[in-house]
Amino acid sequence: VIMTPDPGHSSSVGDNASETVLFRLERATLRAGVRHLLPDTSWTLRAGQNWVILGGNGEGKTTLAGTLTGETPVVAGRRWFDRTRLAPAHVRCVSFEAHQRLVAWDEGQDEARGFARKGMRGLRVAEVLNTDRRSSAVEPQTLERWMRQTGLLTWREREIRTLSTGEIRQVMIARALLAGPRLLVIDEPFDGLDPHARRRLADMLSALMAHGLQMVLITHHPEEILAGITHFLLLHGGRLAEQGIWRLSAPDRPSRHDTQARRAAAGGQTRTWRPRGVPVELIRLREVTVVYSGRRVLDRLNWCVGPGEHWAVCGPNGAGKSTLLQLICGDHPQAYANEIELFGRRRGSGESVWDIKRPIGLVSNALQIRYRKPLDGLAVMLSGYFDSVGLYRQASPAQVANAHQWAQRLSISRLLEKDFQRMSNGERRMVLIARAMVKAPALLVLDEPCQGLDAPNRMRLLEMLDTIARTQPTQMIYVSHRSDELPEATTHELHLGLDASHRIIVR
Repeated sequence: VIMTPDPGHSSSVGDNASETVLFRLERATLRAGVRHLLPDTSWTLRAGQNWVILGGNGEGKTTLAGTLTGETPVVAGRRWFDRTRLAPAHVRCVSFEAHQRLVAWDEGQDEARGFARKGMRGLRVAEVLNTDRRSSAVEPQTLERWMRQTGLLTWREREIRTLSTGEIRQVMIARALLAGPRLLVIDEPFDGLDPHARRRLADMLSALMAHGLQMVLITHHPEEILAGITHFLLLHGGRLAEQGIWRLSAPDRPSRHDTQARRAAAGGQTRTWRPRGVPVELIRLREVTVVYSGRRVLDRLNWCVGPGEHWAVCGPNGAGKSTLLQLICGDHPQAYANEIELFGRRRGSGESVWDIKRPIGLVSNALQIRYRKPLDGLAVMLSGYFDSVGLYRQASPAQVANAHQWAQRLSISRLLEKDFQRMSNGERRMVLIARAMVKAPALLVLDEPCQGLDAPNRMRLLEMLDTIARTQPTQMIYVSHRSDELPEATTHELHLGLDASHRIIVR
């Protein structure tokens, strides 16, 4: 089941709820950076209520949730807490922004570690989880059972920089819950998780709500709204458009797009390109093995990507998908200890890292986390020509014009002059996709590119990828945990397993 709004209650949010008010906004206007958002917003959170915040990219969902933690300033109207029951100290938040701050802090410590000659070992999971437990509604047995099921308890000595996106997300959720919150604000909790991990997390969060933990959920996927959610907020057009009670109903599960219409628009078959100068094999891996602290992440992997092939790479969290992409893109130090050929050239045969990156366009969660430069959207797109995090060279007029064209194709022209750090998570992702495409790469590597995107932007992106596959000499490697977010142009699949031998399935 999923939750659907009950239109009969859309104007009354207090029905069947406790009269104890914990938090209230009264005709409030919020501020994010220099922008004022969501004018004249009124919202009341009562004891026993669990809310979901819905809306498109850039509507202000994360900003609104920040009023609960005190991170978002209220510049007009009134914000009120019952500080004996729900002060900001009783609230914990899990979000992409919190993930980014954690990674930035860890990277910032490298210089201090080197200066103190303490070695370059990064922040460990055990240090992230070292939180004093408080009395709260978090049921210890439920949390411990989930941590044991995920394997999180065995990760304690691993550095966070070696974890996959989904693994880090689970660590951050555990850290928030170990702090004993009375209210958990959780932004897209299932991003980066494989289907089994999503089900485990959903069961755990639902059980905690049943034991009294209150929750505010932010999601772009209606099918991921938990059964314990009681109320909804809908943001649209820069305002709070609707709020009310949710009720259980049978789910309506439309496909992400009309497949027949998409294929008709594509003109039938995907065109196979064999451009002059491109070798028979774009990628060839022979017996590739990667080891972290005695743990084999990849074990004797053999894989070949031929011309005209568009690959989906699948597998559970921790199976080595992100490691595989790092090997391809030249971002992994163990690439030179393995037999890897890219575009017909053996890795380690005298090429620079820039030679490796030049024909590759990359979109990944790791790149988005590292991209913390104070630039506008156009400058971020132009940096794709130079494979740099930041813009340090002058782009030509032709390059600027091409970036504008890609912004128009992706319907993000409004973001060209917007500060990248002031964009929503989904807006940043769309800008990074344009950054990857401006140089017309021979290989486009996409690691969970739909994370953070609302439904219209997901469809727009997938349609654009199918168009690229039909009309451009660009091949794709696409990593996703969601089968409904794979491009129709996908021709082959690589499945990485998690058994002792890292079983590989190719089809």
